[in-house]
Amino acid sequence: MLVPSGLGVCGESLAEIGLADAAKPSSSWRWKQDDGVVGLLDGDCTLWQFNFDWKNSKAYFHPIALTSGPVLTADRPADHLWHHGMWFSWKYINHVNYWEENRDTGQSEGRTTWSNVRIDLRDDFSARIKMDLAYVDPSGVTVMTEKRTIDITCPDDEGMYSFDWECDFTAQDDSLNLGRTPTLDEPDGKAWGGYAGLSVRFAVGMESQQLRTGTDVAHFQKGRYRGKSFALDYSGVIDEKSVGVAVLNCYQNLTHPTSWYADASATMSYLSPAVLYEGPLQLSAGDTLKTRYRVMIHSGIWESDRLHQEYRTYTQEYGGSVQSQPQLSATGDNE
Repeated sequence: MLVPSGLGVCGESLAEIGLADAAKPSSSWRWKQDDGVVGLLDGDCTLWQFNFDWKNSKAYFHPIALTSGPVLTADRPADHLWHHGMWFSWKYINHVNYWEENRDTGQSEGRTTWSNVRIDLRDDFSARIKMDLAYVDPSGVTVMTEKRTIDITCPDDEGMYSFDWECDFTAQDDSLNLGRTPTLDEPDGKAWGGYAGLSVRFAVGMESQQLRTGTDVAHFQKGRYRGKSFALDYSGVIDEKSVGVAVLNCYQNLTHPTSWYADASATMSYLSPAVLYEGPLQLSAGDTLKTRYRVMIHSGIWESDRLHQEYRTYTQEYGGSVQSQPQLSATGDNE
């Protein structure tokens, strides 16, 4: 959702209107807290960890795991050192690269900084993270700010839990351009073009990758999926266990249904609701772009009916209704 300067948006926090029902906390769960790190432990195993040390180029979640099994995410894999478990990054702001990181310094051309980090770790093992971010160009000018809130549920009886991302991006003194690598149908386009925003990099070695929309099975074409839908589930096998991540795109988002950027190969499994896949976005000074997503961590392979029901629940929590389903591409091959 794009909000012009001076206009507000109504809507309660999901924590105030009730998130998904959680199981009774396990006696083996405990909070982990250290400088620049918080997380939920199950005995000696980390279920999730948020990394926000200011030495990092991005604030991110890794590891993300299930109560019953493997770690689902990868941080700084050899092929893309700037991939960080689950994280949010723009590709280009005013044609400055905020995505890739220098292999020697670990920093990007455009800097993403954060401050005023507030973390509420609750007795029921749910959590809320709030932080202020700034996007700073090479000359030191802050071109955009962000207010970010992430609500994390306690794992339920199935071991499933979710992250609700709410990000409000505001252009500062001048208009700006949010861009990405062009897609194949554009001048100088690339097969890998179109990515930016919230991303999940799965553990190296994930096998048997498969996709579900809320209405059908989706298919990779040459290891890529670029279809549109209101939600997408990416499942596979890690350490001989079936696991998955479902991403639900809020109906209030500027792009809804959203285009997806999903890759699957022997070396890389990646998922993103690609907010800029359809094209770059211009923000005038003072404009605010709002993005909302629910990311659900689960065991097993979800069918479309389950994903659809979770999407309905998410939509209803935002005060919306699912009146009709978007038309979905059978293959999602937009390239």
